[in-house]
Amino acid sequence: DELARARAAARAAADDLLWDRADAVNPDPSRLVPVQLSGFAALKARCDGQHAEGRAQAQQVAAIAATLAQVADAREVGARVKLTAAAARHAQLSHRLLAIVGRVEQLRTERS
Repeated sequence: DELARARAAARAAADDLLWDRADAVNPDPSRLVPVQLSGFAALKARCDGQHAEGRAQAQQVAAIAATLAQVADAREVGARVKLTAAAARHAQLSHRLLAIVGRVEQLRTERS
């Protein structure tokens, strides 16, 4: 499995004592692999990589938020169209009902 290969590669590249200590404090060994960093250049490269990954994730979140906003707008427009059509139909039926009630009342008064 990929995690086992990554753990084996990281352990082979690390000092045994440091590996054992890092593995002992690993919060989630089923998902996380300790990797030894030696020197400032390696630390800076790790930090730069994490910043780049953070920016990439922020861009993905922004893209997802934009897509979600488009979907929400489309749903809102569709709902408004349906609501407008329902209101027009309600007004039409109300007028028809009023005309029928008026005609019934007219016929009732004529027979009396």
